[in-house]
Amino acid sequence: MSTESDQGTENDGDVESSEDRFYGLEGTIFDEEIERFARLRKDWIQKLVAAMSRGFEARSREYFRNKRTWIKEGNASIHGVHSPSSI
Repeated sequence: MSTESDQGTENDGDVESSEDRFYGLEGTIFDEEIERFARLRKDWIQKLVAAMSRGFEARSREYFRNKRTWIKEGNASIHGVHSPSSI
């Protein structure tokens, strides 16, 4: 005979079923809603991470582009040549 604690160790990777068992909602009318909210949470987390990654990538590109410009301007002023942006 298996106990509830034995079943919990079998499904360690399955978070939703262990949450359902913890709250006692498994097999109730709320199962469908819980699944929808779990999918919604997962989808929004993915969207947020993707948006943050795109923003980081764009700012990194902008920084490296600016860095090249700063280096060129710095070298030009060292050699006595003024770049058009500094005039």
